Amino acid sequence: MLLWLAIAIFTVIAVLAVVLPLLREGKPVDSRENYDAAVYRRQLDELERDREAGRIGGEEAEAARAEIGRRLIAADRREAARTASAGGGFRRAATAALALVGIPLLGLGLYLAQGSPGLPDEPLQARLGDAPDSKNISLLVGRVEDHLARNPDDVRGWEVLAPVYSRLGRPVDAARAYRNVIRLGGSTPARQTALGEALVMASGGIVTDEAREAFEASAESGAELDSDTAKARFYLALAMEQEGDNEGATTALHALLDDAPADAAWRPAIEETVARIERAEKDTAAALFAKPKKPALGPLRENAPSAQADAGVPPAATPTRGPSQEEMDAAGAMAPEDRMAMIEGMVDNLADRLEKKPDDADGWLQLVRSYAVLGRREDAAEAARTALASVSDTEKRREIAQLAQDLRLPGMEEMTQ
Repeated sequence: MLLWLAIAIFTVIAVLAVVLPLLREGKPVDSRENYDAAVYRRQLDELERDREAGRIGGEEAEAARAEIGRRLIAADRREAARTASAGGGFRRAATAALALVGIPLLGLGLYLAQGSPGLPDEPLQARLGDAPDSKNISLLVGRVEDHLARNPDDVRGWEVLAPVYSRLGRPVDAARAYRNVIRLGGSTPARQTALGEALVMASGGIVTDEAREAFEASAESGAELDSDTAKARFYLALAMEQEGDNEGATTALHALLDDAPADAAWRPAIEETVARIERAEKDTAAALFAKPKKPALGPLRENAPSAQADAGVPPAATPTRGPSQEEMDAAGAMAPEDRMAMIEGMVDNLADRLEKKPDDADGWLQLVRSYAVLGRREDAAEAARTALASVSDTEKRREIAQLAQDLRLPGMEEMTQ
């Protein structure tokens, strides 16, 4: 409807631009015939004055009057013929009528032939949902942003703009938009889940405290399990995994699978995540206790102890023993909770042995890595500090400091610079 109204307005403007000048009367302009007739009349007046003054004879005056009168009559006839042939008023009226009817008909015909009058209106949300390459998405987003700057409480505008921000890779703006949607329109599982996803994207994949609160609000809404509440429960399980609680994560994911329909499109993704976490648990023992390679002693290998003794250098501490291959195989076959208990016990035993042999640099490196893999970052930082104070080998201390820096352990920044 708005399109046809706009077409009508522009058509009227175009018609008026043509018709108004035609209907306006132009200023009269004297023709050559009118000028000649005026000259002949003045000559007749002068001729009469000359005859009365006696400057010209009667017969000569009559002959001159006859000649001037003949020329005057000829000039009047030419003027009458020119006026009759001009027909100015009729031409202007005909041209105006043609413009009034012809311009709209011509424009309508061209639009019906070349345009798309039957194309339905496309709402703003549909236009924003198209691929960015198909339309000037930045221009459309800018218009909505200008509208929201003037109307910050327009919940519909925020609801349209929030998912567009996510698709454009602007998660911080998306999270802000979803907060406004929840503030103005109320909380729903879909809105809380969308807010949590935007916060996870903004933090580089980490489930932050605010994101966790949003997912919990979605999961605890009491709504029937759908894609939004399922997604919220998945992210809550992911948060457990990120905190090192693999057992809690797998339990939550198994519960989600139990509640999910058999034909749910997202079941394969959940199953793959469960398998990945369980594989990681089976590999934890080997990852924690990977034995460092022994340096090659070359030709001095057999005589190394005596050579060190001759040089007055005390022999290096015997490296702390890790688990045997049989122990690792047994750990892989255990139930997850038993396997984790075994790993925790190995780590505690390693820590006890290092209290008795504090100069074992390789053992400290192994302990720091073990704590980090188990998610015990405070213990890893404390072990690194103890190792830096206990190990005498400068190169090994540098290696321990570098490991602490790579793991970004808390409170270690001032010690690793």
